[in-house]
Amino acid sequence: MSYKSPINIIESVSNQIKVELDNKIYEAIIKCDIDVDRQELIKALEYDRNQYQQGFKDAQKFYDKALDILAEKCECESCWCKDCKVKCIDEDCYDDWKKECKRRWREHIENECNCN
Repeated sequence: MSYKSPINIIESVSNQIKVELDNKIYEAIIKCDIDVDRQELIKALEYDRNQYQQGFKDAQKFYDKALDILAEKCECESCWCKDCKVKCIDEDCYDDWKKECKRRWREHIENECNCN
């Protein structure tokens, strides 16, 4: 399970907020006696927002891939198949085991790093 923000802004409200924020930023820059092309500023702000979103998506993919690697290499007894008492490779229970192991690793990492 990936991180899900506790805040979800409706897109129409989000667009309205972006326009208001862009206007406030533009006004603040003008108050500092800085000459700026309003349309170019808005393009730059949108570019920055997109870069942030892409960076967040890339980091999430990297985090999920790291959890996959940890789950694959994990040797702790709690990851062992309850029936076999060893790290199970039986396809019937392997996916469940891997999901559970990833869940425990994610929980451990988030608790250790205070990520939640």
